[in-house]
Amino acid sequence: MKKISRLKLKHQILLIFLFPVIIFAVMEFYFYYSFFNLTQERAANYGNKSLNKRARR
Repeated sequence: MKKISRLKLKHQILLIFLFPVIIFAVMEFYFYYSFFNLTQERAANYGNKSLNKRARR
């Protein structure tokens, strides 16, 4: 029984260390992805605006 509890403790420590790392990685990827999309949209909008201005002239 002692061996099982020791293994459980090791697993718990491993989970405690891995869980925040995984969450942090996922959050970072999500923020990077959303920021990338946002900048792409902004660039596309800016390009369209400049094209429209040129077309109006």
